[in-house]
Amino acid sequence: MTCPEDLQEALGYQFRDQKLCAAALLHSSAGGGEFQRLEYLGDAALSLAVAFQLYRRHPDWDEGQLSKVRATLVQKSYLVDLAERIGLARHLRISGHFGTLRGDEAGQGVLADAFEALLGAVQLDGGINEVLCVVERLFDESDIEHAGHPKSELQEWMQAHGQPLPVYREVSRSGDDHAPFFAVECEILSSGLRFSGSGWSLKQAQSEAAERALAHVRGSSNT
Repeated sequence: MTCPEDLQEALGYQFRDQKLCAAALLHSSAGGGEFQRLEYLGDAALSLAVAFQLYRRHPDWDEGQLSKVRATLVQKSYLVDLAERIGLARHLRISGHFGTLRGDEAGQGVLADAFEALLGAVQLDGGINEVLCVVERLFDESDIEHAGHPKSELQEWMQAHGQPLPVYREVSRSGDDHAPFFAVECEILSSGLRFSGSGWSLKQAQSEAAERALAHVRGSSNT
């Protein structure tokens, strides 16, 4: 079995040993004996590659910020998004139990694992520098920015605790048209509490409101 050309093109990497790519696409549920070993290798390579990219792109971030964003970018939900970007699902061989990789917890887990297995195959085929190049091509700066944003952190906290997502509302907009000043509210639906934020951009105002809401919910959970 050879590695599909469109997958290699989307990945930005051409395999020298096509069997390595094939092994990463044969899930253990379908008899893939190397799948989990490649996943293990890819998991470690991904963590290093993401850490390297964050370190290089953001020299102003301290260790805490770097670690926090890296943790977000290697979690399952983001890996599923990357797997979908390169069309990995249609090339993955799985058992009938997973059907067509339905969008539930099991299907998402398979996709995330397969993406890591594919990176493991890249490392064996071309070395860690090739993994770094693949990650650099696939990871968008907007993804990194979103991962470090208080809105993202608040959303992840609410999802982890089984609560509905917060709602943001623009309360007012003042100043000149070319330089408006925004005031917003972030409402926590489970409690009805609202937290205000303001700034010279809507994003800045929402970030301030989300940061205040996040401090509250974290503090409440510790009491």
